[in-house]
Amino acid sequence: MAFLGLDIVAGAKIVKSEQFGDWYRDPWGWPETTHEFAETLTFEDLGVSKSGKSYVYDATPNFHLFDVPKSFLGVRPAVIQDVRSRLAYTTAAAGLAVRLHTDLPDWVYGWRYRDGVYGKTNEWELYRESQADIHRQDFAAQTDVTSFFASIDVDRLIRRITDSVGGGNVLTDIVRRVLEAHNLLHGRSGIPQRSSASALLAHTALRQVDDLLGSLLQSGELTAARRWMDDISFEGPEPALYGALLQLQQSCRQEGLEVNALKTMLISGEQSAEGLREEAQGLIRLPVTTTRVTNDYEDFEMTFVDRGALREAEEQVLSSPSRTPRSKVGIVLKSLIRYDEYSRIDDWMAAAPYLPHAADKLSRYLAASNYSLWGIGLDLAKWFTELQQSGWPHVEWVQAQHALAVPSEQVDEGMQSILESWLSVSSNLQKVAVAVQRIAAKHPVRYRALVAARIDSVHDPLLTRLLALGLLMAAQPRDDVRQALRRHPSNALTLKYLEEKEWRLPDVPDDFDPIQDEREAEESESLP
Repeated sequence: MAFLGLDIVAGAKIVKSEQFGDWYRDPWGWPETTHEFAETLTFEDLGVSKSGKSYVYDATPNFHLFDVPKSFLGVRPAVIQDVRSRLAYTTAAAGLAVRLHTDLPDWVYGWRYRDGVYGKTNEWELYRESQADIHRQDFAAQTDVTSFFASIDVDRLIRRITDSVGGGNVLTDIVRRVLEAHNLLHGRSGIPQRSSASALLAHTALRQVDDLLGSLLQSGELTAARRWMDDISFEGPEPALYGALLQLQQSCRQEGLEVNALKTMLISGEQSAEGLREEAQGLIRLPVTTTRVTNDYEDFEMTFVDRGALREAEEQVLSSPSRTPRSKVGIVLKSLIRYDEYSRIDDWMAAAPYLPHAADKLSRYLAASNYSLWGIGLDLAKWFTELQQSGWPHVEWVQAQHALAVPSEQVDEGMQSILESWLSVSSNLQKVAVAVQRIAAKHPVRYRALVAARIDSVHDPLLTRLLALGLLMAAQPRDDVRQALRRHPSNALTLKYLEEKEWRLPDVPDDFDPIQDEREAEESESLP
């Protein structure tokens, strides 16, 4: 039930859906955002209070800053938001988007409300369906906005939102407080990235772009158009496309945005369709043939998978890992896992320094290879330790992703020493998250001693949350955990979750600590 326009359960559902594509992997999967717990929350739990006859948002949003590679040489600034203000921000943005999206064109796709409902339709499938006839067009255009989220003018966006839905309500108050706090961060600008809430609001910043394309479609100058967030493509006669691209640049500049010249193309319909198809590719589909075999005893069928295309794609990445885009690396690694193909695992491990932009994808592949049905045993702890001691200047997020490839049960003394140093002195949230879970799981006494020497000097509420939950995992008395969480108001939601669940933490997701499934192990042993 929504109160003040705040549907907390709906907001929690959106936040929970973000974790699988997030830059940060939480050891317990952000349990504060589960549907069941959200049903117990009130607006006060989000930091909303009554002031006279109105309601205001008086919580202070907290952000943890870190960097994530976007390519071999490029790094993007990123943030992780405390769970309470993140839930408030998402819930408020969803409440506003219901009204902000009422006049959003049908050919706009992504994180949006369609016919007043969020998530009812598969936006990606609709987006792909809208591309069905592109190959039949003689000419097509593609473009996107440079650093879209980071380039959005926060003050202008807030004014646009207020003009559309009105001010003086708690929804706009929450959004304003969060966006202004983020905008004040050193080295950060625009609106938080990897955030569904931000994506819901970002459509408002492209209203002039939508108006331009809509008018060109209505006049017949364009035959079709579509927008997935800031990725824009449209078709029509060549002169009309050229003119539209020029006008599009002007519309973006009026909003303080800049079209990405390197990704702006006027090409044939076939080229555009192929490019969009490659972007949308999730797996490399391999041809499968089934042959009936007859012998003296029985007839049976054998299925053969032609791995040629996959091995060719794998070779393309490994021959030039630093130049391969993250998206392509991800497709290849996901396909290798899907087809249980690990014949070049050593080459992938050697390529790790040149794949910082896909370190999370690589770690999942390495973890999967260690527990594949073929029982390939790898000394991933040794690989990790040697990589850390190699002197290669890894971004901290990359180091943490490499550590996530090693299950807690396989951490050796060399890796344990590195993790203990992270737990003792690192300020990187992902590195501390790995160290907390791996050490608390196997060496609880050592964990309690290390955290006791550090926790009083930690002022980042997100780091405090991790250390406190690790203490609970390591069997520290509840009073100590409660005391640590009470130091920061933004951790009140975490404390309420623990009390609601009688101080039981959820299981650690396999994606954070890969644990061999006993059933698969038994099946592996039965293979010839």
